Amino acid sequence: MDKYENDSIQRQQTEINIIVNNINNISDSLFDNVINTPKVIEIFKKAHQSTTADKEKIRNNLYSLLKGNYKTFTKYGIQQLHFHLPNNDSFLRFHKPLKHGDNLTNIRESVKYVNTYKKPAVGFEEGKIFNGYRFVYPLFTKDNQHIGSVEISSALLSFKKIIEESRNIHIDYILRKEVVERKVFKDQMHNYVNYPLSKDFLIQKSFYEDNKNDVHVKHRNEALNELSKDENVIKRINNLEMFYQLQIHNFEIHTIHFIPLLNDFTSEKIGYIITFSKSHYFQ
Repeated sequence: MDKYENDSIQRQQTEINIIVNNINNISDSLFDNVINTPKVIEIFKKAHQSTTADKEKIRNNLYSLLKGNYKTFTKYGIQQLHFHLPNNDSFLRFHKPLKHGDNLTNIRESVKYVNTYKKPAVGFEEGKIFNGYRFVYPLFTKDNQHIGSVEISSALLSFKKIIEESRNIHIDYILRKEVVERKVFKDQMHNYVNYPLSKDFLIQKSFYEDNKNDVHVKHRNEALNELSKDENVIKRINNLEMFYQLQIHNFEIHTIHFIPLLNDFTSEKIGYIITFSKSHYFQ
């Protein structure tokens, strides 16, 4: 039984990686065909050397040029298009255009890596507004001058739906509360709500709203209520261990897998991927 469920966890992780790679291919295509173009580079190339007033003009020009593309991106599950200067300052967030100028060096390892090593980076990472899978690329002029970086990130809710439809499971991404509070803008904390299992974990509000329509949610809520009273489970969760639990619901046995969620750039355990499904072992 343990071997079967552990293998099941590994299969789920492999499938998640495959989906990330597929989204990465979409992101690469958007970068090559829409972002890394002469028009965009020509506008952005002087941003890191400009005065505050000129930065604002460049920002407005860049936003005007790409806002239509960004709107189209969102239809395909892209949530964030974000330009950064070489020193890791946020230059333009298309999802929050009025928030810029904050330095990301100690918040976003992916941005720091790309601007330091001039190489693309891919992985899961918490941000100052949302968390998700990041696809970050260095930007260069035609004479190979490094001028900053850009991020194209998938909406985590879209990612969740792809997994649920492909596997007939329910999936939650939850983060340690202290991780969210350490990184997210204070005025963006409303994007997160407490996770029913423990007050020490948060889930994106968009997940919480979407969960209301999920066929697995009634059982999920009952299971979480039971598990929240189990001291051994809470201890394992607080230690961010990988494990599974079995729950009986309407004469059916369900499995809940707890898969530690890592920041792919620091290898820090920051939360959980939790999946709920019928136990195929007993089927």
